[in-house]
Amino acid sequence: MNTINVIKRVDSLGRIVLPKNIRKNLELKENDEVELIITDNNEIILRKHSKLNKIQKEYIKYTTTLAKLISDSKILLTDGNKIVFCTDRKDNEKYKDMNISKTAEKFIYQRKNISIKTVPTFNIIDSTKEKEYYKIMIPIICDSDIAGALIAYSNKESLSVTEKDIELVKYAAKLIELGAES
Repeated sequence: MNTINVIKRVDSLGRIVLPKNIRKNLELKENDEVELIITDNNEIILRKHSKLNKIQKEYIKYTTTLAKLISDSKILLTDGNKIVFCTDRKDNEKYKDMNISKTAEKFIYQRKNISIKTVPTFNIIDSTKEKEYYKIMIPIICDSDIAGALIAYSNKESLSVTEKDIELVKYAAKLIELGAES
């Protein structure tokens, strides 16, 4: 674990400013939410908040079912920056917590539903030798904020996508949104 030790003064309103290197390390952007956890030893743990954390059992169930319904596809869930879960066990071991590509991130934050029918395929995982191409990517929006995206993907560059496939991914994304909002 990489430790960073910084001493900061608390202002009269109880605020502290997180130094740039800590914000960069946690990949925090303006308006991101953070969790503060106080341990039994009165230590504070600060981490980037993900609305998807509280519904882990549900999203595993939804994405696993979805992967069975869309032919030649695997499903991954991202929090908007990093991979949270892959339905393929080997990919989950390889890619969990890896950054997604800047191209994928750009489309997610533009809140665009895309498929290979509308946007040419691109690699979804940042800095890997393996090529994993998206087929369908649907942003997950909770309480009007981006919580991540649901992505149907394959290691084959040119695969077809049906309207039914797109609707299934949209439906699963909506189920995840509803679970994360409650």
